[in-house]
Amino acid sequence: MYQEDTHRIRFHLLKRIVLWTLFIGAVLLLGVKSEHDRLHRAFVEEVDTIARHSVRTAKTFDVALDGFRQFLGLLPAVNLDAARRYAATLRSHYPELQLFAIAQSTDAAGEFADRVRLRQIGYRGLRLVSLTSDRAIMAGTEEHFRLPLIFTEPMPDSGDQLLLLDRQFNRALAAQGAPGGRRLSEPFVYGAAAGEQGSVGDDGKEGKAYLLYAPILDPLAAHGVPGTWPQAYALLLVKMNDLVPAALLQRPGWSLQFSSEPRAEQPGRLLWRHGTPPSPGPNSLLGSFHALRAIGEGAQSLTLQLSYRPGWRDLDHQFLGLLLALVLSLVIVAKRVISFSHRQTLGDFKERSSLYQQAHYDQLTGLPNVNLLMDRLERSMATLDGQRERLVLAYLDLDQFKPVNDRWGHDAGDQVLVEVAQRLRQQFRLHDTVSRIHGDEFIVLLSMPLAHVDIDSVEQKVVAAFDAPFLVEDQPVQLGASLGIAVCPTDARDPETLISVADQRMYQLKGRRAPAA
Repeated sequence: MYQEDTHRIRFHLLKRIVLWTLFIGAVLLLGVKSEHDRLHRAFVEEVDTIARHSVRTAKTFDVALDGFRQFLGLLPAVNLDAARRYAATLRSHYPELQLFAIAQSTDAAGEFADRVRLRQIGYRGLRLVSLTSDRAIMAGTEEHFRLPLIFTEPMPDSGDQLLLLDRQFNRALAAQGAPGGRRLSEPFVYGAAAGEQGSVGDDGKEGKAYLLYAPILDPLAAHGVPGTWPQAYALLLVKMNDLVPAALLQRPGWSLQFSSEPRAEQPGRLLWRHGTPPSPGPNSLLGSFHALRAIGEGAQSLTLQLSYRPGWRDLDHQFLGLLLALVLSLVIVAKRVISFSHRQTLGDFKERSSLYQQAHYDQLTGLPNVNLLMDRLERSMATLDGQRERLVLAYLDLDQFKPVNDRWGHDAGDQVLVEVAQRLRQQFRLHDTVSRIHGDEFIVLLSMPLAHVDIDSVEQKVVAAFDAPFLVEDQPVQLGASLGIAVCPTDARDPETLISVADQRMYQLKGRRAPAA
């Protein structure tokens, strides 16, 4: 095999491997993209379902609070028992309604607040002051001005929870002023572990809640007549995890957060977030999905942001199994096709190489034949720089070779020719051409710098090749060679003439040796 052809075979083999690898990789990527798109579609559908649930739940909270405060406004007199029955009825129909409450300024509340009952559950230690107007709330500080809760349904589990609700409501009222419609407080932690301070962090605990509140609607107040509920507010406790389906909070890989909608005067603020660590799976391969949805209106104008990182359990295992089987099948097919193509290429190359070898090399000695010699001679002449170098062509014919064939036969003569070729090859450089023309005639082609053209050295190398005798059937036989040398461009400028000159000089030398012999 020739080095150029070997490189060509390797290049074709590598090209086939690369093309098949790209094809199989493209199939794999298309499969992964298909699964990614399926997961994304499922995510969008799930997000829409969650958003509809959140919108519906937020609307339920708005309607429930409006209904509660309208009911209170229609009562002919303050009747906390009726308020309790109404609130209990609403909660029985809508379990997500956590707690209803009524807050009223201390001077207006008067004896309506069941102080004994409140003290029994721990609602004590507050400084109850008389507030003459809602505006006075904004003028004071939280520690001295409160609208205490005079009613809750159901009753909180502890006095700390009641104080927490009171504190959060008054904070919101002090910060936002007396509302004309629904408002909501800052989120806070509400539950068995919630202390008096009511953390407003973003840790995503399940107990995060806020208060939705609005003034009690009093029909008489619109006509300037003191109503039943002066300076009173209806409150609804909303747990933020009730805004989303309960199952979502347990699903691995899902995270969500609620933020207030940004307004012209202030950016949106984070209210609550919750996340579940993703299950083990191809998180980096499939990435994560994100979506934003607007939830509610008015006071509950919220933004819900959902994120999802799929795990192994979320994938379509049947599809992935088929994809893997397809990829493995393609790998097997690619291996067989590449192997078959490579063997076919090698076979074609070996056939071409054999034909080339037969056409350009002597089958006995392995030396270049006349065809390859002429090709190299023509190329060397075409690229010869006559100002710097010369081409030297030595034509030689073996002496005393015919007796070897006559005495020992042609097989012995062929062995001698093979050894002659080896000796000549050893005497000259690798890039010099040593060729067998026919029979016992050889030509050596070499290039020399113009300043170092040494014909004698060429003759000496040829003579040195025949110094040692040749062994023919274990008998030493001394052979020689007649040599004729021609130089290009001194003696000729074309291949045929150059060879002819060297041939004539060789026969002249052989003729001179014949009489002496």
